Amino acid sequence: CINAASGNIEWTKNPEDALGYFGKQLVVSNTVYTASATIIPGVKDKFRALDFNNGTTKWSFDYEGFFTGEALFDNGHIYFPTSIAFYCLNAETGALVWEKPGDANFSLSRSFLLTANKIIMPGNGTYATNCLNKQDGSLLWRYLNAPYEQTTISAENGIGYFSELYPDPNFRHIITAIDLETGLKKWSVPSTYQFSYCADNRIYSRSNFASDVEVRSATDGAFISKIINPNN
Repeated sequence: CINAASGNIEWTKNPEDALGYFGKQLVVSNTVYTASATIIPGVKDKFRALDFNNGTTKWSFDYEGFFTGEALFDNGHIYFPTSIAFYCLNAETGALVWEKPGDANFSLSRSFLLTANKIIMPGNGTYATNCLNKQDGSLLWRYLNAPYEQTTISAENGIGYFSELYPDPNFRHIITAIDLETGLKKWSVPSTYQFSYCADNRIYSRSNFASDVEVRSATDGAFISKIINPNN
């Protein structure tokens, strides 16, 4: 932990039973949540809660598989996927609330989206987009987007937006909107741009080969404008 004002090291925490900490660290109030991986036989990888002020371990949880890069906090719980399962832990104690094993249609290697009562996990390739109940991890719906690769999902007003790789070289992407309550498709449009995010009833997609940004209506995907080199 480095002091932002002085650049001095406040504390260092080395996981004695692991290679190191992986993925993004999550800071909530006075706690740092982080995952570590090990190659020691018989020792499982751990997800830890560290004291923000001194780095001491508050609790640790043994998880199966390898950590896939991101954990999120919501309403006293920590949510994170590994290559084997999706976990929900009590943020204060580290106790397991529920565990959802992966399956043939359940991708666990991507970032995910939390809503008021759902977890949305984008799919890719042979995997589907899955919606889990935040309370118990049960499957609420499944959107079969295979064989397309799906980008990170973003949401506004109960609708999820993403793009899927498309085999036609003239388009390359399909920008899709789905109802997050039911998992049913609202609309989809072909595009040469890859979806990035949504805001104020607009969806913004970037070019893979330039810094141009395409703007579309979030209502029906209709083209609105193109921003050329927005960073300039």
